[in-house]
Amino acid sequence: MDFIHRTFQDYLGAKAAVEGIDFDFLIANAHLDQWEDVIRMAVAHSRLTERTRLLTGIIRRDNVTAHGMNRLHLLAAACLEHATELDPEVRAEVLQRASALIPPRTADQARALIEVGPVVLDLLPHPPEAPPVEKRSSGERGTDEWSDEEKAAEQRVADEAHFTVFAATRIATDAAIDVLARYRGYHDLRVHDELVRAWSRFDTNIYGQERLYFPVSNPAELRAISSFGGRAWIKIVGDFTAVEFLNGCRQAQLTHLWLTSDIGDSWRWLREFPHLRSLTVETSLPHLDMTPLALVPPLRTITLPRGVVVSGMDSLPSYIEVVHMRHEAE
Repeated sequence: MDFIHRTFQDYLGAKAAVEGIDFDFLIANAHLDQWEDVIRMAVAHSRLTERTRLLTGIIRRDNVTAHGMNRLHLLAAACLEHATELDPEVRAEVLQRASALIPPRTADQARALIEVGPVVLDLLPHPPEAPPVEKRSSGERGTDEWSDEEKAAEQRVADEAHFTVFAATRIATDAAIDVLARYRGYHDLRVHDELVRAWSRFDTNIYGQERLYFPVSNPAELRAISSFGGRAWIKIVGDFTAVEFLNGCRQAQLTHLWLTSDIGDSWRWLREFPHLRSLTVETSLPHLDMTPLALVPPLRTITLPRGVVVSGMDSLPSYIEVVHMRHEAE
């Protein structure tokens, strides 16, 4: 018998295993990639006692490699969404074992998730609701006033966000795009760099629709983007003059611009973009004058490197928010 789609085969396999009470067979094969969907469907098909037997058997297996163990623990956690009814103690044990890797806190933990594969994507967390930024208008304490414990906690949050994105960008399936899209507004240079570099690993159209920055390194690439209708989110990663950028860009399309090089003598050229709402400036200049940006009416957010000296802040309208991004070295 041949199956047009493997999902139907997996469904029938899971149904047969549950009806035949063949849970030992399922547990013995749970570490194999091709059994992932069968295990998930079996958890959904099974009754409470059967589900408990299946999940505890998976997480307590001890005859697999460290990589296999990671996969089993994460697979069991991914199955919880299909476990409509489950002993609270079993659920807690599944989550406790998966929490050793989710969210990833180091490069080694991120690589371990990458080796496990797509099952990880359903478990990767959302970014914190309030990214680690300093707001000009908030009146909150500056980071210089924070305690060592507060700074360490902020660093842990930023590291978890970075390594989560690091892992997702290296799992070669377009399902990762949903995870990455959650982090598009996170103010951490490492996160944004991972998102930019990941473009070529995914379906270009799907990735672009998620409003992630499109990297452009030269005027020819910019003209190519314009020939396809332009992009709303652009990151300039090469050397441009203001004239080259204006001539090559579809000005009405641009809403979010990220600059990694210094373009022009002032910001006045940004007035040519009628819908520019967000400007991120990654510059080596020690001083930036924000005064001309008051003449860019649609602008709502300006993101700057920490440590740069800024003047002209008082001239900005009150509705423009200025935030400072975290550097990798921090």
